[in-house]
Amino acid sequence: MDLNGEMVARWLASGDVERKLGLIAGGRFDDEHDDAQWEIVGTASSAGFHAKRVPGGTSRVFRSSDLRGLTVEIATPSSESRAALAAELSSANPAEIRKAQEVLRRHHHDPDRFDEPALMALGRFVTSLGEGRLPPTDQGNAVYDLLKDAETYRVGAWVFQQAFRLDPTSVLLRIQAATMARQKGDIQEALELTQVVAGRNLLGASQLQMSMLLVVRGHALVSAGRLDEAQQCASRSWAIRGGDDPSGHTQALFRSLAAARR
Repeated sequence: MDLNGEMVARWLASGDVERKLGLIAGGRFDDEHDDAQWEIVGTASSAGFHAKRVPGGTSRVFRSSDLRGLTVEIATPSSESRAALAAELSSANPAEIRKAQEVLRRHHHDPDRFDEPALMALGRFVTSLGEGRLPPTDQGNAVYDLLKDAETYRVGAWVFQQAFRLDPTSVLLRIQAATMARQKGDIQEALELTQVVAGRNLLGASQLQMSMLLVVRGHALVSAGRLDEAQQCASRSWAIRGGDDPSGHTQALFRSLAAARR
């Protein structure tokens, strides 16, 4: 069982050190400064905790902050110990991280796939949405990118649908919510979010945004088997871009259409 050193450090620093060290006694970590592995022996000192070098047995004192950026490996813990440690460490997390973990688990994603900064960003974003506040665009874009890159589309669709409800005039949020819905497999939701491009213009949309909405809608139409409509979306997107498609999004839609027609 691998424990995040940042979380362990925060947990130890919150008090009751002797008891907590007893839970992770025998855990090992690598000290990059002296290229050695150390084993936690389970006793505290005024400055931190004791660990012995492996091999060799030489003992020294580490501060809890020395574990930041490292991994503490607990060998073959029992299921009871694993559950107890997980609960203990979770309680030491900031509220934003706990919120992110809760949301990811609720949508059947593994929170351990994300590092602490990513969890903080997601938790902060979700907390703001829950309070009825839409965070700045750069924060939303960062969360969108990390969820998309991790292919966590179920939580991504939920998060950006919440964001879009707070500002239904935002073309960017409409694109993000529709993209996540399509990737999640919710084709009907993606079609409803992109229905606005059935008209020739969308108030406040740039040409690039219109092109992206058409591409998202086109892919959803391909999934729905409505290939003639998808072809129209692809052709309109290509025309809007003037035949210049450096991102490759419109060309990808043409390829999906060609594959569907085979």
